[in-house]
Amino acid sequence: MDIRDSLATLQLLNTRVPELTIENDFVTLPSKEETETSLELGDVGHAIEKRDDAYVGVLQLRIHSITKSKKSNKKIEFSIVVEGIFKFDGDDKEMFEQMLFLNGNSSLYSIARSHIINMTSLSFASGQIILPMLNFVKIAEQLKQGEAKVSE
Repeated sequence: MDIRDSLATLQLLNTRVPELTIENDFVTLPSKEETETSLELGDVGHAIEKRDDAYVGVLQLRIHSITKSKKSNKKIEFSIVVEGIFKFDGDDKEMFEQMLFLNGNSSLYSIARSHIINMTSLSFASGQIILPMLNFVKIAEQLKQGEAKVSE
């Protein structure tokens, strides 16, 4: 079987993390019952250009989260911006914009989740923060308006 026949028209070419901040007061992360977490997503923006027979787009997603102790003033707060470069093998720019927004943000969120798991695993003597999986079909409208908030 030739895998090229099964490739999606939208492909992620590259990613980078242009911005990352983390502030941590915890030594070990308390249990979920002892903490409350807020999560905000922001669509930082995108740029699209036509190159040869394809469109190329750059997309940035900002994630900001605070996990606070219910018993003290301790918290861990982080902000990360993940940028991706995507290629669309097609002629429909509007379709590319829709796919870039929905599939691109979903892909970048998954990449950010793994970075956050790794960073927080290294920030505590024990514990890690695992961001919830999100349904980007539902969250897309909130992101189009500039920001989406999730509480756990």
